[in-house]
Amino acid sequence: MTDIKRVALITGCGKENGIGAATAKRLASEGVIVVVTDVAAAGADNDNTLQREAGNWQGLDTLTSRIEDAGGEAMSLVGDV
Repeated sequence: MTDIKRVALITGCGKENGIGAATAKRLASEGVIVVVTDVAAAGADNDNTLQREAGNWQGLDTLTSRIEDAGGEAMSLVGDV
């Protein structure tokens, strides 16, 4: 029997404190391959934008690195859905 891998495309993942990033981390921890995306690599500014120190969060790149460091599979795309 062939292993079936699930893949999820998750939008709105550019912000560290966003629902998209949290969803991506959760799904990846459950073995789902995640494709994370946002309109800008570091997310679009809105009312939930955190004031953060430079260098701590680089958006989609940081998220995919953290998922991979935890043993998950992830890739990122910048685009407007």
